[in-house]
Amino acid sequence: MLAAGTRIVGKWTASNLTVERALGKGANGEVYLVRGPQGLAAMKVCDQPQDIALEWGVLGGIRPTPSFFPKPILMDDSDAPKLYFYLMEWVVGQPLSELVADLKESSLYELMSQVLQGLEELHQAGYAFCDVKAQNIIVAMKPGLKVRFVDAGGVTRFGRSVRQFTPFSDRAYWGMGTRRAEPSYDLVAFALMLICAYVIPPPQLTQWPVQERKRWLAKALRGFPEAAYIPFLQAILSNSFTDAASCLIALRRTRQAVRPAGRKAKRQKRAQGRDWTEWVMWFSLGTTAVVTSIALGSLLHVFG
Repeated sequence: MLAAGTRIVGKWTASNLTVERALGKGANGEVYLVRGPQGLAAMKVCDQPQDIALEWGVLGGIRPTPSFFPKPILMDDSDAPKLYFYLMEWVVGQPLSELVADLKESSLYELMSQVLQGLEELHQAGYAFCDVKAQNIIVAMKPGLKVRFVDAGGVTRFGRSVRQFTPFSDRAYWGMGTRRAEPSYDLVAFALMLICAYVIPPPQLTQWPVQERKRWLAKALRGFPEAAYIPFLQAILSNSFTDAASCLIALRRTRQAVRPAGRKAKRQKRAQGRDWTEWVMWFSLGTTAVVTSIALGSLLHVFG
């Protein structure tokens, strides 16, 4: 790990960089917040130059179309300390793993929608994310909810074997398919990520047989906090969708069913909680006032 204050000079670009702090650690390297001529940026450091070249190529390959991944800035290496690295846009926000428990239904829907849009964008470029997990989904809540992806280390071209994955969001780990880079691999990982973000798998799960893991997953799915989305997640786990676009359509239809039900429940709750005694009291007072006014008017007419 690089200490805060470490100075790095790029061998080829002569960029002067100063490490501010560590941002995270992936399967093949570390990420730091650094300050340089362009201001603050994220720096990915790997032990092997081929890992840096691969990720740099992926980030460049999914441009110039708008991307959920950080924008690449430069690639270089240094002799003191000996590093292979590239700079990219610093994505500001919190990992999904840190805020998922506090999300309301509307925010959860928006988050799921944006993640699927990001996956669809990546799939259109011919790549699968592969390492879909809550730590790799960065969420900014203000001024509005915005989702970004980080860690392109697992991004793989369609048709190839998955190189980098997290067991709990890997469909092969759960006995639900192969480790082949394709849209359906990411979609199943998306559903697994959401379920395991709310119900943390026990450490000993990796030692259980596949059927026992599936039983645990089924129980966790039944406990998903937003019950209306359970059939939608179950459909994904059953490989009912072959692309993110059709999955996104199904999500929107699910939400359309959720919103009327929510409004009906609110109306019923208001009706159940209404104080009819107070309403009757005010009605009675109003009626009495009207009757009194009429009687007074009659008397005035008689004695007028």
